[in-house]
Amino acid sequence: MPAVLPATTLAFSQELLSSLSAGEANTQQLQAQLSTGSSILAPSDNPTGAVDALSAQAAAAQANTWVTNAADGLSRLGLANQTLDQVLAQVSQLQQSVESVSTANFSPAGSSALAVKVQGIGRSILANANTSYEGYAIFGGTSGATDAFSSSGAYLGNGTAPTRTVGPGIQLAAGVTGDSVFGSGSANLFGVINQTVTNLQAGNTNAVLNTDLPALNKWYDKLQSSAAQVGALYDEMSSAKSQASSTAETLSTQASGITAVDLPQASTELSLQRSTLQAALYSLSQVVPQSLVQYLP
Repeated sequence: MPAVLPATTLAFSQELLSSLSAGEANTQQLQAQLSTGSSILAPSDNPTGAVDALSAQAAAAQANTWVTNAADGLSRLGLANQTLDQVLAQVSQLQQSVESVSTANFSPAGSSALAVKVQGIGRSILANANTSYEGYAIFGGTSGATDAFSSSGAYLGNGTAPTRTVGPGIQLAAGVTGDSVFGSGSANLFGVINQTVTNLQAGNTNAVLNTDLPALNKWYDKLQSSAAQVGALYDEMSSAKSQASSTAETLSTQASGITAVDLPQASTELSLQRSTLQAALYSLSQVVPQSLVQYLP
């Protein structure tokens, strides 16, 4: 007949087992903390810290969205700036071509050939004005049009420039509209180019020099102003992106700091916990004879 453990021995053994169970749980938690680098494995570990960490993480995610928005704005503005540089070079070429009408060796018979050249440059400018970004006209405003201008030079977009949210309540322009850059109606840049071609084809060099060329000169100045505006918007967007990146990094560091485990301390605690477990196991083996282990719960 198996021996019965004394009540005091049974109670002590049960206490040791309970201590072993708690120690094993603590050991597993410390091991998990060391492997993940996080001191909060579940909200119940530190309810206040978990809430603070989630709040910081959400704020960091929002800041990263601002960074993404600003990066998209920079891509748009960079493309617009590059395109306007090309347009300025093309308009300058137009000016030089039209000015050739005033040279002494210019022959009225050459007007037709010059008209073809001016028309070709005009088509290149139109192609640039219809530059697209992600499938939509970059100078079309928020219209969603695939082309900002028709083949005749009529504006197809709207007058609302796209914006990007780059901070709390901060929206910056991510482009300029085609009508603000190239104009709208018959008096826009393309209307002037078309009229220049018509006057050249008709041999009306007087109109070309006294009307068309001054108009082209004005458009060149206007395009320079538009390019400067886009450059200023680019700088503003770049500054906003840097600020959002800094904010996102700060918040991410803050969130990590809330949950980060103290590695030296956790390692020391794990070592102590393992020593405690070994001591408890030894004590249990001394109190409970091997033949009576069956009585332990």
